[in-house]
Amino acid sequence: MLVSPVSHERYDGPYALCQTEIFWSERYAFLASVGYQLRVRYRPDWFPSWLATGKDPEDCEDSACNSEVNAMDATGQDGQRVTIRVVERGKTEQVMEHLEKRDQVSGSEDRYCVPFLDFLHDPFLVDYDLMITPYLRPFNDPGLTNTSHVVDFVLQTLRALAFLHANQVAHRNIQARNIMMDASSLYPMGHHPIRLNSARDGTTSAVLMNRIRRPVRYYLVDFSRATQFEPGEYPFVVYKRGQDWRLPERTMPPRRMHIDAFKVDVYHLGRLYESAFLRAGEAQYPEAGWPLASLEILVASMVHPRPEMRLPARGALLMAQYVFSKVNVPPCTGIWRTPQPPVMQHPRRVALSAAVIMTDYLVTELEKLASEPGALELQQPVLDVCPPDFFASSFSYWSALAAACIVGDKCSNSFDVLSRS
Repeated sequence: MLVSPVSHERYDGPYALCQTEIFWSERYAFLASVGYQLRVRYRPDWFPSWLATGKDPEDCEDSACNSEVNAMDATGQDGQRVTIRVVERGKTEQVMEHLEKRDQVSGSEDRYCVPFLDFLHDPFLVDYDLMITPYLRPFNDPGLTNTSHVVDFVLQTLRALAFLHANQVAHRNIQARNIMMDASSLYPMGHHPIRLNSARDGTTSAVLMNRIRRPVRYYLVDFSRATQFEPGEYPFVVYKRGQDWRLPERTMPPRRMHIDAFKVDVYHLGRLYESAFLRAGEAQYPEAGWPLASLEILVASMVHPRPEMRLPARGALLMAQYVFSKVNVPPCTGIWRTPQPPVMQHPRRVALSAAVIMTDYLVTELEKLASEPGALELQQPVLDVCPPDFFASSFSYWSALAAACIVGDKCSNSFDVLSRS
C-alpha cells in the first residue's frame, strides 16, 4: 500500500480520507502546479461540506471516497477528466513509449492500448512516476446487453492483444479491471468518477445514452507487469509457483517452468470471456442462443490446457472473425432474442462444433498457404500468426476431437470435453 511521507492534521470523522487518499492529498499542490486539479476532497485544508450545511453526507459530492490503491481521477487544464496512476519509474514508461511509436508507425486510427498524456516524477518517492492517461470507465458498467456489444468487445480486445504481441510486448496481467472503456459517447454530459451513475455533481443522475447506436472504445490498461521482448526473441518468462493457480502450465514439470507469456495472455483473455459472458450467460442472457454458443467455440480454442494448442493472439482474432461470421449479427442492432438452437444444447455438441469449425478454419488457412509462393517455407508474416508446426498439429488435434466427441463420454461442459482429449 502507498504510504504518504508527510502528514497533516485533518478531519478524521465519518467519510474521512483513507490512507491511500491521504497519499493524493499530499500531492494536491504539486499536481495543481503542473495543471492537474484533484477534487475538492483532496485539498490539504478540506473540511466536510455536510458539517456546515447539515446535509446527509451521501448527498454531498465531497463524501465520495476513492478506494483505488494507485490511481486517482483529476481534471486537466482543458477541462477533460484524466486518470493519474502511480507506476514504477522507467519500466512502464519504456513500454508505453514503445507502443506509442509502433502505433504511430502503423498509421492506424484504431488504438487499443490506453495512450499516455504525460509522465511526472513523483515529488516524494524517487522510484515512482505519475502517469497521466485519459479517464476510462470499467468495460462492463453499464453492462453489455446486446449481441453486437459482446462481439465488438471480443474483437476489440483481441485486436489490442494482437497489437501488443506483434510488437513483442506481453501484458501479463489480463483481468477484468485492466480492460476499460472510453464511455464519453454514452455520457455526453459526463459523470462522476466515483459515483458512476451520477452526474458530475455527484448527486443527480447521469444522462445515459442508448449504447446500441453509440459504440465505445475498449483499452488495455496497467502495464506495470508488462514485459517487452527483443525483436526475434521468444516470449519465454519464468513461472513462479503460486503466481497464478488457474494457469494449466503450473502443473508442468519443473523443466518447463519457462512458459510462453503470449500464450498466457491468450489464456487469461479467454477466461475473462468465459467468466464475463459464458458462466453468467444462463442467468443474464437466457435467450442469447447462437452468439454465446459461438463465443464458447472461440474460448475453447483460447483456454486449452495444452499451451501449444492455443491459438496465438492474431490467430484468435482471425478465428473470432471466422466464428462470428457464422452468426447473423448486424452491427449495433441485434438484440439477443434468438432461441437456443437444439444442436448447441448438449456440451459435447458444443465441443464438437468447436472441433468442426476449427478444422474447417485450419483447412482454409492451409489452402491459403498452399496457394501462396513459398508457403511451405512458412515465412513472415505467416509466422506472426502461428508457429511453423501449429497448422499440422492443430489440424490433427481438432479433427481427432471431432471424431471423439461423437462417441465420447458425458461431460458437464465443453471445456471438460477439451481437457479430457
